[in-house]
Amino acid sequence: MKKILVLSVLLVLVVFGVSAATVGTGSLNVFGLIGEGDLEFSVNQTLLVADRIDLINDADVQSTGSGVEVGNWVFDAENQAAAVDYTVTYTYDALTQGGASPDTIAYELLIDDGTSAATKVSGETTTFTATSGNYNTSRDVLVRLTAAGETAAASAAASSNYNSTVTVELSTL
Repeated sequence: MKKILVLSVLLVLVVFGVSAATVGTGSLNVFGLIGEGDLEFSVNQTLLVADRIDLINDADVQSTGSGVEVGNWVFDAENQAAAVDYTVTYTYDALTQGGASPDTIAYELLIDDGTSAATKVSGETTTFTATSGNYNTSRDVLVRLTAAGETAAASAAASSNYNSTVTVELSTL
């Protein structure tokens, strides 16, 4: 008897369940957020004061050399909404040792992206496009004397105080 009652109830549920009509409908929206991205740009010194470049005897710093790394810059963007074009500008003057009539030694910058040989900075800038989403890149900054700088170094006064500053600035195009 119990079996018949249970089977009858199940049969009623199946019949009424199959023939149930939709009484109403609605929709729900899902709202999401990805926070505004974070952008970091850092310039790092790798050549130390104690590691001064020998302007006469170091083949890498000569006008035909591969250059000597003095530092690097790192760009890191997270959650960037759209692609953005960036320019990195390098500003610098010749090496001088100071004093009343300082010798000046001209040099040029080379940039190394890690994928090919370092190349001379064209127009004192580097450009790149950061794609949307997460994007990071870096470049090593190297120096080498120009031909005129090499000639000037050959006749310049002996000094361990030849200095120059390279300013590295990031901007959007």
